[in-house]
Amino acid sequence: MNDNVLARVMKCVMQIVLDDVEIEPDTPLPQLPSMDSLAIYELLDAVECALGCSLPPERIITETFTTPKSIAAAFADGHA
Repeated sequence: MNDNVLARVMKCVMQIVLDDVEIEPDTPLPQLPSMDSLAIYELLDAVECALGCSLPPERIITETFTTPKSIAAAFADGHA
């Protein structure tokens, strides 16, 4: 996975997450109180804008949004 992709995803996650917690690449996003379905949608939009590409529809699944690292991997796999 490209470190630049992960860095951009991390930046987007930190902008969307309203909880006062430290976000790491392996932070389980579904466990954060502010990560509801609307926040996931906003995160997807923010990452797509930051990377200048769209995630393939088949990759927009719950497992993709488990951690910042899993989001970055989905984008990297879809656009390697």
